[in-house]
Amino acid sequence: MITKTNCTIIIPAYNEYNTIESVLNNMLKLQNQYEFEIIVVNDGSTDNTQDILKKFGSQIKVITHFTNKGYGASLKDGIRNTRTKYVMFFDADGQHDINKIPEFLNKLETTEMLIGERVFGDGSPKKRLLGKIVLNVFVNFITAKKVSDVNCGMRAGIRHLYMEMLDILPDGFSFTTTSLVYTLKNRLAYEYIPVKMIPRHEGFSTVNMFYDGTKTIMLIFRLAMLFNPFKVFGGLAGILFLIAIIYQAYIFARTGLHIEAGSIITSIIAVVLLSFGVIADQISALRQEISTQSSLFRETMENLKK
Repeated sequence: MITKTNCTIIIPAYNEYNTIESVLNNMLKLQNQYEFEIIVVNDGSTDNTQDILKKFGSQIKVITHFTNKGYGASLKDGIRNTRTKYVMFFDADGQHDINKIPEFLNKLETTEMLIGERVFGDGSPKKRLLGKIVLNVFVNFITAKKVSDVNCGMRAGIRHLYMEMLDILPDGFSFTTTSLVYTLKNRLAYEYIPVKMIPRHEGFSTVNMFYDGTKTIMLIFRLAMLFNPFKVFGGLAGILFLIAIIYQAYIFARTGLHIEAGSIITSIIAVVLLSFGVIADQISALRQEISTQSSLFRETMENLKK
């Protein structure tokens, strides 16, 4: 059984005055059977979230951001501020099922990462479904694995593995997708746990259709360059090579042995893209290695100061 000495549940909260009290009260009831540390990161809330958190006193640990730093930044601060073996992430908006926590805690010791898996579209506004479909398809492409849910906020894993990837994880909502791709690309042991989302009746969503749609596109480019640039550049190069060959074959069949300038230029572009892919792939691997060493070195130094 997971005990207080080896598991922390991290809850990022931004303007969740209407739901955070209920979430924490229900979570604290579980501590009678499953003892765990609770860290709430108040991410620059402008409502009365901080007043609600004060009611719980020493029952929870509160980290306060004086400005809104982002969902991912809150989770990263929570990870840095605990030394338990395992960490679990749980949203403050009341959409996650508290009753699923024991299942996550009981399975933590048998794998490295646990990932919540929702029914597609469950708990998400319809206006976000197109972006989720595009993102899912792309993640499946660069990881070469079937992934049905790339950004469920309810997940858990070994803390030191999150520390290893901490420097490459973004400060925004793409924290969940990026950490999932890292898990898959680095062949960490993982398991999906089906979760059901509770409809959100109170509070408000911070998702903006245009702004977050743009961020989804940027996330796709970022994931490509960070985790599998060669597959993207190499794929484009392969398509261009194929086009050049087919076009040149058509020219040969129509006009005889004539080398078309268009096919030569297309081939040159393909070679350039392939070269970019090789270089970017090496930079990606180096960046991930530096990130891992940097995160662990910083934590070692912090431990030595204590």
